[in-house]
Amino acid sequence: MGGSTRLTFTVTNTTELGGKPRFSFAEALPAGLRVAAAPGYTTTCRYTSSRGVVAGGTSLLLRGSLAEGQSTCSYSIRVTGTAAGTKVSAPGTLVGLDPPAAASILVG
Repeated sequence: MGGSTRLTFTVTNTTELGGKPRFSFAEALPAGLRVAAAPGYTTTCRYTSSRGVVAGGTSLLLRGSLAEGQSTCSYSIRVTGTAAGTKVSAPGTLVGLDPPAAASILVG
């Protein structure tokens, strides 16, 4: 516990690959995970903001856009384990996009 690792969300466009301007999704981190003191926020999505990523926070608000023809983009944030066990993070539905897949992290 207390170590950090990267949590990555991949946003997948729908099959027609149309442009998806200004999408967003909120994610409540599972119990036992927090945003790391140095979040190291990175993204390949266009027009994003890191204001929804707060060190020590237990939730995320991620925003962005996909260009026409762009199949995916991703967000990556460092998280810290505060309680042992397997933590599963699965964001909710994104309208007009395929939701990111669930991610599992083992905190030892």
